[in-house]
Amino acid sequence: MLYFVGIIGKNINRKIYEMEIEKIITSFTSRNFIYKRDRKNRGIMIGHLDRFGSRQDAIKNAKNLENKYSGNNYAKHKPCTMVYKLMERLEKLK
Repeated sequence: MLYFVGIIGKNINRKIYEMEIEKIITSFTSRNFIYKRDRKNRGIMIGHLDRFGSRQDAIKNAKNLENKYSGNNYAKHKPCTMVYKLMERLEKLK
């Protein structure tokens, strides 16, 4: 979701995340988008991220989100992701 928005509420669960993704992509495509976590739909989701989202915005938004938390109790850092660190390293390899 960080591809599209920088602000995410605290303690967002998987179902709310899926509903938000559905709303965002539906607004871009004007078609009812249903989020599915399976191999078949992975390519569709990646296509939507590339077409309507921004990898740079996702990294910036993830960093901003990470900075809202302190300490090493990562279970309480919800929502938070550090996947951007991997993305930055992979970008350097190109």
